[in-house]
Amino acid sequence: MRPSVAILFFSITITIAAGRAAPAAAAEAAPPGRADYEALLEWRFAARGLPVPEGGLAFEHDAARWRLDSGELFPMAPIAGGRVTGLLFEGRGSMRMEVPHDVERRHLARVSGRPEGDAFSVTFTRLLLRTTEPIAGGLTAAAGGAGEPAAYAASDAAARAHRRWLTEQFADVDARVIAGLRVPGDRFLRVEMDTADFGRLVWEHDGLRREEVELSRLDQNGYTEVWVSHDRAEDRRADGSPDGERHGVIAVEHLDAEVDLTGRARSLRAGASRTLMRDAAIRAELTFVPQVDGLAAVPLRLSALAEVLAVTDESGRELPFLRDHLGGRSADLDREVFDPSLVVLLAEPLAAGRPAKLTVEYEVLLANYGLGRSWYPDLPDNFNDPHTARLTIHTDDRYDVRSMGRRVEERTADGIHTSVWAVERPTKMVSFTYGNRYREKSFQLDGVPEVVSFGPRVSGSMTGDMIHNVGADVVNSLQFFEWLFDDELPVDRLQVTGIAAGHGQAFEGFLHVADYTYTAEHAGASELFRAHETAHQWWGHRVGWKSYRDQWLSESLAEYSAMMYVAAVMKNGDDHFEEILDAYRNLIDGSMRGLFSRYRRPWLEEFDASRRERLGPICLGGRAGSAEMPQGYVVQVYHRGPLVLHMFREALGGLGSGDDLFVAVLRRFVDDFAGKNASTEDFVATVNRVVGGDWTFFFDQWLCDNPEPTYTWSSEIAEAADGTWQVTLEVAQEGVPAGFVMPLPVELSFGRDRGGRYTALMDAPRKTFTFAVPEKPTAIDFAPRHSVLAKVERRR
Repeated sequence: MRPSVAILFFSITITIAAGRAAPAAAAEAAPPGRADYEALLEWRFAARGLPVPEGGLAFEHDAARWRLDSGELFPMAPIAGGRVTGLLFEGRGSMRMEVPHDVERRHLARVSGRPEGDAFSVTFTRLLLRTTEPIAGGLTAAAGGAGEPAAYAASDAAARAHRRWLTEQFADVDARVIAGLRVPGDRFLRVEMDTADFGRLVWEHDGLRREEVELSRLDQNGYTEVWVSHDRAEDRRADGSPDGERHGVIAVEHLDAEVDLTGRARSLRAGASRTLMRDAAIRAELTFVPQVDGLAAVPLRLSALAEVLAVTDESGRELPFLRDHLGGRSADLDREVFDPSLVVLLAEPLAAGRPAKLTVEYEVLLANYGLGRSWYPDLPDNFNDPHTARLTIHTDDRYDVRSMGRRVEERTADGIHTSVWAVERPTKMVSFTYGNRYREKSFQLDGVPEVVSFGPRVSGSMTGDMIHNVGADVVNSLQFFEWLFDDELPVDRLQVTGIAAGHGQAFEGFLHVADYTYTAEHAGASELFRAHETAHQWWGHRVGWKSYRDQWLSESLAEYSAMMYVAAVMKNGDDHFEEILDAYRNLIDGSMRGLFSRYRRPWLEEFDASRRERLGPICLGGRAGSAEMPQGYVVQVYHRGPLVLHMFREALGGLGSGDDLFVAVLRRFVDDFAGKNASTEDFVATVNRVVGGDWTFFFDQWLCDNPEPTYTWSSEIAEAADGTWQVTLEVAQEGVPAGFVMPLPVELSFGRDRGGRYTALMDAPRKTFTFAVPEKPTAIDFAPRHSVLAKVERRR
């Protein structure tokens, strides 16, 4: 799931027809780096193996150690300078890795089916190693292969593995090796092992990733499950957890993009508006600051549907670049698909701290919008370097364009409309929308920014003025959230634009919403979707997140805030709110109850409990999915996450006056972290400051695990000698680990709309609670209204 993206209740699949041919072959005299890359792509290894010496061989990296007990080594053909970057081993070997953090240990046990422990061990019969480090050469020398040059030939086993990496994982390891050799301080090691117990496992240290170390399993259908992820040893905290900091090699400061949308229109159509997809010609100039001294390559990412034509530096010199044409390698991929990585080889090294520029010219297939940061070149694993932008957009004069920022120029000549937009406030992402026969309407409420709704006039709509409906929901939710968070957005205008897709995405002061929401109203569900995207102005942009482990702060808080909006504005809003809770609870339980609910997400449901058990917890973000449930991230962050927030809100309801404490937490969090990136630890610290006590236990339990408690309870009511009454509850807690603590709300009714609320803190397998009340209760409601994500049964 991409950042700040909400899923609507429609989906669309676009099949891209074969089209442009692959880029022309490189010239014979390939520049340094490019020639090495082309040699590596032949995947040539020693024709004769080197026997592993008696006693075996061993190597280690970070917290992992490998032993090659017996068999043969096949070193990869060296590149210029004699460096060996790869090695194939066939025989018998083993790996043992330390797992430094309890969250990772629990997840590894969950996905592997092994008992939880501090280390993970596995045996293998084949190992393929690629690296920028001297490991491969050292092992070759240790096996006696440092003498006469060997004969090399293409290896079928290595070729199959590299093609899998390219076409299933979109991982160009050869380009990554070349980049790593030209980025000072970078370290890269990838080890794929063929194991009897788990199939193909990959251990990897990638110095360009936020969390450098990963252990992953490559499913036979091409899905990658990341089983373990953690920082390199020098960055880990004392408890083994990652520090959440990014170690990027560049920081993007400005984007200057010229986008020509007058190119060929395809027969492909997208969205409810049936918008024609189009070949866009883009010239994107990035101004960036190197973060390391002596940078000789810039590793970027770009849409897989973009064909890069040229890269130049600020003096106009054309630079070589590395990018694989994946569509030419596999019949399972469309011909137009390229590897998302783009490695630019610089003419001379760059100095740290000194701004530089690169210009990338490319063609890319677009609908009527730019998606996130994928439509322009960007650093891998990045979302936290705000930058300014200037967009120059050319369209046929039948089209209207809307973009982030301020329109500074507009002209029409020879049937071509050109508009220029300046994004002067640094932002995380830049985007635009354009449309034919789109209509616009403005909304203004006192005290909130102007809202402008820009969307398609879709024929056949029988639900009234949808341009008005979408804009009204956005402006109303905007007013509600400014009150709820006690915070005004630092923008004068919020544009909401229809895109030919089935999702929404939020940018600062600019919203994309699926054009399906401009075609029909689904009472409650439409309001929820539109309010979710509006809420991202706070959750995701006003308050950002530090790493993927904290991304739930954006999505879960946006969804729950939207749920509160639905409850506040809809007729019978409380019923809508309960229906949403029911639908989300049924979704994570794999239940068919609520089959006809407007809030049901049937494409996300999984009825097999064993498959649901392998899902990662909320705090693993995009890693929560599994081969059986690739949609696990959406289930956990968009649906379980709001239920956890609801439990927290219900728990606070017994400590304060209604929702006062919960609202105070939201307001304090926005106030403390406006303009900053927050972590889950930051959120919990805010909770502790506002509520008092230490709530770490609650969020650790529900965000970093998937507990499924069961509570059984019974009650007795007795009159005391002084005329008061005593309520005694006997509660049993099962299905949770030792030390599990849960605040359980209890509501007592006394008739005539009078009642009391109490909290039973359950911190043992069995416990008795006694409440003194002034009169005899007429009813007891234990853990009402989804206040606990658990099975609750009353003993009679």
